[in-house]
Amino acid sequence: MSAPERRRHPALARGAASVPGVARPRANATAGRVRTSRPDAHRIALIERELAELDDECARVRRLLQRLAVARRAGRGTGAILGELGASVLHLHVHTKGLDALIDEVG
Repeated sequence: MSAPERRRHPALARGAASVPGVARPRANATAGRVRTSRPDAHRIALIERELAELDDECARVRRLLQRLAVARRAGRGTGAILGELGASVLHLHVHTKGLDALIDEVG
């Protein structure tokens, strides 16, 4: 198969259910057993990196929430903390989009 034929179809990024010419992982029959195709090592490494970044960002959100509680108890301004918290929540939202499907691939 030549390189242009292996190129991903643009609709695949939008989650299209059926894209002509794009192979999907399928069950393979081997000696009466069925095994499913596993993601390659590179894909697993990408997923692991995303999960590590997710862990770091969740820890950052926990720290910000603690700082926010302390600032509120002390009667100090919370605007800067809320700004950082908003940015962290947005970062979490962007990085977790589609992560559930990636985790299902590995599991």
